[in-house]
Amino acid sequence: MLPAWASLPAQMDRLGANAPESLLALILASAGLAILALILALIAVGKRLWWKSQARHRAARVEMWRAHLLEVLAGERPPHSLASQIDVAHRDAFLRFLLPYATAVRGQASERISALSHPFISGLRRELGDRRPSVRARAVQWIGVFGGPDQAGSLRRALDDSSDRVAEVAFRHLARLGGPGDTERLLSCLGRLIPITQDHSTLVASSR
Repeated sequence: MLPAWASLPAQMDRLGANAPESLLALILASAGLAILALILALIAVGKRLWWKSQARHRAARVEMWRAHLLEVLAGERPPHSLASQIDVAHRDAFLRFLLPYATAVRGQASERISALSHPFISGLRRELGDRRPSVRARAVQWIGVFGGPDQAGSLRRALDDSSDRVAEVAFRHLARLGGPGDTERLLSCLGRLIPITQDHSTLVASSR
């Protein structure tokens, strides 16, 4: 049996013969990783540019809405002239934009805000049947803010929603928009809503 050192030259020869293939595989693997890294970097840059572009477009839309809204509130143009320009995909963004104005203005300006948001109320009513409580609660909130007494029926139905949060939002807005005939209905919901109020009070107290 030959000593270990005697077989060393043969082992070196085998390594030398396999070296070009190993080196090629290493080069290819490194090139593949470099290409992957480049692709990921390009995707990241592309997403960043896309988000910046979207942000600029959103800002431009809001500025356009604001300029037209001021004209509507001043009575210089009818509400439908602005409402007709709102793409369905931008409905939620537009209503969020309107929200501060709807809760701040009074009188004729409030009526113009209601007229401006009226085309979107039917879509909000459909969302009252959404399976997600957060969507239903938002729909009730916006119906209560933008709608008038004619939307009290939707708020009454929302009082029976399976979500306490939805019912609580409906209660607040129906108390404002409903009539004397809703008093008993509202009182009957107090037992359900009192725990929500207590939980909210406890949360506020614990955060101080």
